[in-house]
Amino acid sequence: MTFVSYAQNFEDVMLWRALKHIEAGFYIDVGAAHPDEESVTRAFYDRGWRGINIEPEPDYAAALRASRPRDINLELAIGSHKGKAVIHRIAGTGLSTFDAKIAAEHEKAGFPSPQDMEIEVTTIESIWRKYALDTVHFMKIDVEGAELEVIKGANLSHCRPWVVIVEATRPSTPERSSHRFQKVIKDAGYKLRWFDGLNEWYVAEEHDSSLKSVFRLPPNIFDNFVMANFLAQAGRADNAERELELVRSELHRIEGSLHSAQEQAERSHAEFLAAEARAIIAEEKSREREGKVTAVQAELDLMRSSKSWKITSPLRMVRSKF
Repeated sequence: MTFVSYAQNFEDVMLWRALKHIEAGFYIDVGAAHPDEESVTRAFYDRGWRGINIEPEPDYAAALRASRPRDINLELAIGSHKGKAVIHRIAGTGLSTFDAKIAAEHEKAGFPSPQDMEIEVTTIESIWRKYALDTVHFMKIDVEGAELEVIKGANLSHCRPWVVIVEATRPSTPERSSHRFQKVIKDAGYKLRWFDGLNEWYVAEEHDSSLKSVFRLPPNIFDNFVMANFLAQAGRADNAERELELVRSELHRIEGSLHSAQEQAERSHAEFLAAEARAIIAEEKSREREGKVTAVQAELDLMRSSKSWKITSPLRMVRSKF
């Protein structure tokens, strides 16, 4: 079965390669953003997995609650300790950040002006304990510059996802930034196994022997996947083609009706001309008959007014008696 990829950098393809043997697995998505667009977890959810989505952006959090009823959807931020914090919200994007400098850079790049919003902050360890988590197959961290704080609050020595994916470049740039957190993850017993140009991939030591071979090659044709946006475009193209076919059929029907109407109009015109011709002929014959009657009547009147007609009148009267 072809795998449908939703993630922005094929993260879900790599994860499926590593974990497709797991049925009904579990994930944690820190900075989940939209439930479908560029989602690392959507493909897994469709295959019966469930997990915890953490998203401070109110609109995205609401969309997650609506689209992911099997998941635990938390509208809050993750940090190194619990409390409150001000986040610079960039509405309609997944770029909201604790870092004012990064928010200003996004605004300069043309994104909406950031709005300060106070939000609850907790830690991964607190969530792990609250929901009594046992096995987490992967955790994705995309927090726009706050990766170190999230990792510090995860206590990875105790809370041990099999695979941890961390965005490892400065927001919206290819500049590597993993020097800030890499040592913390490695010291907790994780092996760095892959860098995909955007994220660093870490595997827990206890699962490294079975998973490390997965991370030797980038996503490729043998992963048998298709991008979700390609399917969506293909679907729109199919719909457009079906609509075009309906329009063609309707046009063909209209053309047929128009042709029939033209033929009927031509027949009606021909019948009108024939009727008009018959009327003209009849009128001419009528005038001809009227002319003959008039001529006969004139001849008769002339004869009756003649002297001979008057002289022979007694004779005609005598003849009528016999």
